[in-house]
Amino acid sequence: MIRRFLDSKIFTAEKLSWHQSIARNPRLSLQAKAVAGFILHDLNAQEGCAWRGQEAIANALGISVRQLRRIADELSTAGFLQIEVRRGRGRTNLWRATFPAEPASDNRTSATLTGPEKRSEETTQ
Repeated sequence: MIRRFLDSKIFTAEKLSWHQSIARNPRLSLQAKAVAGFILHDLNAQEGCAWRGQEAIANALGISVRQLRRIADELSTAGFLQIEVRRGRGRTNLWRATFPAEPASDNRTSATLTGPEKRSEETTQ
């Protein structure tokens, strides 16, 4: 799945847009939305990710680590989260916020296209 990472130049706006996209997604569970909200607070503009440990997140939310992994998989499958597993003592996973790729469609109508490429000379004058 192709994903888009948050733009570091407008990180705060991207971060809030990411969270709003998750909050408005009817296919995501309430638990997934809660985990995303928790990760949202830890997202770092320089690194583009959060690195709090699974146990810390699970304890803070009052769920098991196994539940957290299932919920993180739900967010990952939906295209909102990329998890980089780092092995070793004291090395936490990296949680990267991502936007799911928009499905490509060749059957776009003129109503769905915006921008100067669809404007006629009459509408631009």
